[in-house]
Amino acid sequence: MSVERVLLDTNVLVYARDRSEPRKGPLAQQLLQSVFSAGRPMLSTQVLSEFFWAVTRRIPIPLTIDEAVAETRRLIELTSVVPLTAALIDEALEAVSRHGLPLWDAQILAAAAVHGASIVLSEDFQHRRKIGGVLFLNPFSDDFNPLEVLPA
Repeated sequence: MSVERVLLDTNVLVYARDRSEPRKGPLAQQLLQSVFSAGRPMLSTQVLSEFFWAVTRRIPIPLTIDEAVAETRRLIELTSVVPLTAALIDEALEAVSRHGLPLWDAQILAAAAVHGASIVLSEDFQHRRKIGGVLFLNPFSDDFNPLEVLPA
C-alpha cells in the first residue's frame, strides 16, 4: 500500500490535536507520524476547513488561532490537498442518492474516488465498508492494523 492512495478524514487530524482525548489522541498522533514519514497522503479542502473549525471551536481545549493556522499550513505541506469542485459535489450528490450517505461524508467518498484514493481513514464510516473502489478503515477500531495503510 502506498500512503499516497490514502485520504485522511477530519476526525483523525482533530484527535491528534485534542489534548483532552486520552486514548484516540495518542493513537492518531502515532498513526499520522507513521503515515507522514511514509509519504504524502491526501486531504481535501473540505477536511482542512473542518479541521480548522473543529480545533478552534469544538474540542474541549481548543487551539489558538495562531496554533490552528500553523497546524493547517503544516498539514498542507505534508499532504496532497485535493480541491472541492463542482464536479466533485455532483459526484457526492450521486453518492447521497445511491448509498444514503450524509452530504459531508459523500464529499469525502467523492474526493477519494475522483482523486484515486483506495482507502479513507475515518471513524465516521462503517469500519471496513467498501463503496466502489474505496475502503473505509476506522483507525480507532480494535482490529485496525497500521500496516494496512503503510508500505511494507
